[in-house]
Amino acid sequence: MSHAGGVSIVDVSLATVCIESLLYGMVCVLFAASTYLHIARQRSRSNSRGSRTAVKSRVPRRAILHPIFLGTIFIYMCVTAHWIISVYRLFQAFKLFNGGKTPAALYGNLSQATNVAKTAFVLAAVLTGDAMLIYRLYIVWNFDKTVVALPMFTFLGLTACAVGLTYQFSRFQPGMDVFNSDAGRWIISDIVFTLWDSTNVYCTVMIAFRIWRVNVASRKFGGGSLTSVSAMIVESAAIYAAWSVFFLAVYESHSTVQFFTVDTIGQISAIATLLINVRVGLGWAHKPSEETISSITVNFRQETTGPPVRSILTHVSPPNHGDGGQATSGFELDTVQSHWPVEENISKA
Repeated sequence: MSHAGGVSIVDVSLATVCIESLLYGMVCVLFAASTYLHIARQRSRSNSRGSRTAVKSRVPRRAILHPIFLGTIFIYMCVTAHWIISVYRLFQAFKLFNGGKTPAALYGNLSQATNVAKTAFVLAAVLTGDAMLIYRLYIVWNFDKTVVALPMFTFLGLTACAVGLTYQFSRFQPGMDVFNSDAGRWIISDIVFTLWDSTNVYCTVMIAFRIWRVNVASRKFGGGSLTSVSAMIVESAAIYAAWSVFFLAVYESHSTVQFFTVDTIGQISAIATLLINVRVGLGWAHKPSEETISSITVNFRQETTGPPVRSILTHVSPPNHGDGGQATSGFELDTVQSHWPVEENISKA
């Protein structure tokens, strides 16, 4: 099988294993750094709150059960499984399948069990990345369900497309053209849902807009700039968006290079997600000084429709339950104890 400039599917598959291995190495480094920084930060917070009941060396339970941390583990498991299958298929094509005499037949048969499993894992990684971005949007907008209604619907649409594409690949017959088949229509639907709705446009724009509004309000009262936070979100989303556009372009040109882009898009999604976690953990996200926080009280009701808020924050946490069992705000101050619904905790979620 070859298209566009005579690039064979075997050549593309060999290049894919090399480049995917490089990207997977980056994912491993980022995952290790993200995990360490996340646990260290949560442990530090637990100690700073005066908790003496738990052993300091023990990982806080809330660190393990944090939605973003769980999502990070799952997306790492998906891309790891995908990479393992890609390497196995390399040996399968050149050693196991027909004695290694017909690698093109193996790579060209999309209904092979290893290819179907590989497709399922890459789509699961993409879905997880989308879900994590929607969760960040939900947190940044102070748990406003109406804001996440649209991306939730498109996420369900993407899920249906992922299931449909995996099923179509399982029924793919040798000799069929992926570009002019039912599977091809599912592929286009996947990219449209991912690129234009759920992830890289709606969620990113809404997060950036929310940060901009908070930034404008805080600067009126002498608060620090949150431009770096907005840039961090947009930059990571731009990586994934650019790769999605590249995938759509090569697919529409009927090039076998599309097999390379689809096999690596899961790694790109994981890298974009982990970059946010690591940059926040390293303190690259904006973090106001204690003097700024203690001297500024912003009545954010005048600027938005939300309740009064105090200071500007860049750390996202899910709601807490205090000693009395009463839920506190999902936003927490790192330097000042406060249970006010602080307007923007943007980050680690």
